[in-house]
Amino acid sequence: MPSLLLRMAGPVQSYAGYRLLPNNYPVATAPMPRKSAVAGLLGAFVGRRDLHELVTEFDLHVRVDRTNAAAEDLQVLVPLPDAVHAAVDRAEKFRTGTARAHAHHRDRTGAVGPKNTPGTALVNRDFLPHAEFICAITAQAELVERWLAGATDPVYMPYLGRRANAPAFPFVLGVGHGTPVQVLSELPHVPRRGEKEDVSLRLYEVTGDHARHEHRLISHVSPTPASREEQLSWLSRHLSR
Repeated sequence: MPSLLLRMAGPVQSYAGYRLLPNNYPVATAPMPRKSAVAGLLGAFVGRRDLHELVTEFDLHVRVDRTNAAAEDLQVLVPLPDAVHAAVDRAEKFRTGTARAHAHHRDRTGAVGPKNTPGTALVNRDFLPHAEFICAITAQAELVERWLAGATDPVYMPYLGRRANAPAFPFVLGVGHGTPVQVLSELPHVPRRGEKEDVSLRLYEVTGDHARHEHRLISHVSPTPASREEQLSWLSRHLSR
């Protein structure tokens, strides 16, 4: 089956998993794109909202071209919608067995946790700075063609985990027709300044859904080092658009 290749790179990206409470608790990022995050990108391309179904329609392999340790950011949020608060109430009661602590800490803004400035809520979130991942999204040919067409004229803005995290160019690389491992092994790698050219890159199979994330190391690959221009030239010769 063909694979749509996306380059997930930018100053900031984040792939947070499931969390019980919306704020005042650390929200850790996964070390690489989650399958649910990629499903969100594909849904943005074509305007689909049934992400729980979409996440089952493809296989995902990720090559780690570069990464860095996660950093933490303290962010200010607006109050959550009533429907979300209702879900939070149920989760907190289930977790603590009582609504007493939750009711005590709710302020008039609707924020959950310690008192915050009226109209705001606080959250600690992790992000990956200056990372780069090559994702091979393998699916039936008609689905890959639909996603590729949507990527050139997306219904919703695609982003890397959060709306503020725009992807860097090049983002949509094209469609490969070999196995994901073969394509990711052959696609040239662009070393950063001062990096050794004969690097060994990790290649993962990523599985899971919105509630869990699993990644399994399946290979180390040593693609040909190249400049960005040489990489783009390789893409034009070996991938279809």
